[in-house]
This record gives sequence, structure tokens and C-alpha cells, in this order.
Amino acid sequence: MGFFHCNKLQNPKNMIILRGYSHAISVKGNHETVYIGGQNAVDENEVLIGKNSLENQTAQILTNIEKIRCQT
Repeated sequence: MGFFHCNKLQNPKNMIILRGYSHAISVKGNHETVYIGGQNAVDENEVLIGKNSLENQTAQILTNIEKIRCQT
């Protein structure tokens, strides 16, 4: 089993910051793994996107995940 170190919390600047919660954490050991937390359809201005539209909510969630991916 590998040794894990260098855990780094990920909170992109262009996403909502939630107290006591990180959008992702990267863990380095024999390789690097990024764990992404549960996302919702909220933009950086704390506005719910696509209130009654699963398609629009999904698009916003994927946008949020892409922001996290680009930062790691």
C-alpha cells in the first residue's frame, strides 16, 4: 500500500465558497487522485441555475466540475 501525502483542498476562486466544505481534495501517493465533492447547480453568484430544468442544472454542475478540474 502506498503512502499518501500532500493532501490539497481545492476551492476555485470563481466558485461559491462554502464554510466548512471543499469542492475537491487532491491526494498524492504513488499517483495523484482528485476527489470531487457533491456539486449542485449554483453559480459563483450563489444563484440556482435551471430551477425547473434538469438539463440546465446538469449543464451548470458540469461547468462547476470543469472549473475544479482546470484548477487541479
